[in-house]
Amino acid sequence: FFADAQEIVKLLDQAVERARRADSGYSGTLNIGALGGLAAQKLPAYIARFKKKYPNIDVNLTQTNMKTLNMNLLTGALDVAMTRKLDVIHRSDEIDWHTLYQDRFGIVARADHPLAARGETELEKWSGESFIFLDRGVTPHVYNYTMGLCTTRGLVPNITRTAPTLEIVCTLIKSGMGVAILPECAKAYAFDILEFIPLDGDDALSDVVLAWRRRNVNPIVPVFLQEFGIDMISTKAK
Repeated sequence: FFADAQEIVKLLDQAVERARRADSGYSGTLNIGALGGLAAQKLPAYIARFKKKYPNIDVNLTQTNMKTLNMNLLTGALDVAMTRKLDVIHRSDEIDWHTLYQDRFGIVARADHPLAARGETELEKWSGESFIFLDRGVTPHVYNYTMGLCTTRGLVPNITRTAPTLEIVCTLIKSGMGVAILPECAKAYAFDILEFIPLDGDDALSDVVLAWRRRNVNPIVPVFLQEFGIDMISTKAK
């Protein structure tokens, strides 16, 4: 009986230690999602620093489109997502976020395009071009936002193609199939061939945010957010 009791106490102590480590963020799993382009910028450096500090935490990184990213964040398949405020603001009853920085939308064209060569920023001057938009069914808020930029600048875009991700849009542009209005993070996709021409005005700035489900119970989430200087408890969708 004594030997069995000792084994039970040992197992109990181990269970308590595992729970304590998980609660402090020292072990477990963190699932992170990011939109294409954003994943290639500041996120890798944060993850590398986090992994160095907490080597026993498994970090899974998924890069996907906006529709899938939002669905996985809401269902709990993702713990944290790097996305755009314009796509989570309508979910403020379920999702909290913190703004990390802003990037600017601009015209993306092949570098050998005559208008790109002279850095033409007036959208109406591009009216004769074939435009490639991000798919409205996949990224409805970005689609509407981009259309708003066109409207305020006097352009009725001739949309000839749509694509689900930035990477595919950029591939189509490289292939000479048109031009696009995209965020600056698209520069992650081979801009030795493409040119990014930023649009003027504050309305062309888009907030990049780190978002998480308010009811997420993974104890590692607040530990990861601290790497960004974010207090999960006090931060409410700002």
